[in-house]
Amino acid sequence: MQLWAIQTKLAQEDSTKFLVDTFQKLGLNWAAFPVRPFDHRVPDFGWEEGPIVYYGSTGLIQRVHGNPALRERARLFYDDVKHRPSWYGARLGEAWLNHEAQTKTVWEVFAMPPSGERFFARPDSGLKVFAGHVSTLRDFRDLLDRHRQAGFIKTDDTVWMNRPLAIEREYRTWIIGGEVAAVVGYRRDDRVNPWEPFDTERAEVFRYAEEQGRKLAELEAFVLDVARMADGSMRVVEVNDIHASGFYLPEHILDVVAEWSNFVAKYPHG
Repeated sequence: MQLWAIQTKLAQEDSTKFLVDTFQKLGLNWAAFPVRPFDHRVPDFGWEEGPIVYYGSTGLIQRVHGNPALRERARLFYDDVKHRPSWYGARLGEAWLNHEAQTKTVWEVFAMPPSGERFFARPDSGLKVFAGHVSTLRDFRDLLDRHRQAGFIKTDDTVWMNRPLAIEREYRTWIIGGEVAAVVGYRRDDRVNPWEPFDTERAEVFRYAEEQGRKLAELEAFVLDVARMADGSMRVVEVNDIHASGFYLPEHILDVVAEWSNFVAKYPHG
């Protein structure tokens, strides 16, 4: 028997109500706890009847993953190595959107000569310190320096840098036990604007996510973001941690949680 532990008031969205409705419909045990500023403790729910499934912020997942006692009791699908672009990019090959990107340490970025060109950048960490975005060198250095001073990033940490690419639409897919559980569109016209894909569109994204997901079979449950490029081709944007990825539309929460819960019930340990 599993317990779902959800962190309320997430930075990206607050799906608490829809998650609770889903837990009640599926007859799942659940507990919610709020975000408290500067409080890095994870509540002890006193749950001894099975694994705990966490859903919340990247900070929460970092704390659970980094605490052996919590990690032992949790059914955690996050893997600090396999959620990095350096791992999944090597397996996806040219299917990864940024397969031509270069890696640099933070120190190397600080040492780069001045340039007014814009580029795409993202960290190599699986639980992203900052989101991938297009930036100038000056702005990117400022961002890195703020995170360095706050202790979130070190000068020998690696970042990926690439030329900006023309993306038409982006989709989020959930892959659990090798099966695609749901597909939603989340970005178009260069901004977050979620929509329910029409049948043909959904089927195409579904097939592509399923095909690329097979290359990442070592991951049991994860979120795969897919892009449709301006030329009509498709690429994988990134692999995300399922415990900290937003749903965008509440209609898909039931499908994802049902598949996720059934998978945990079949394979409760790991």
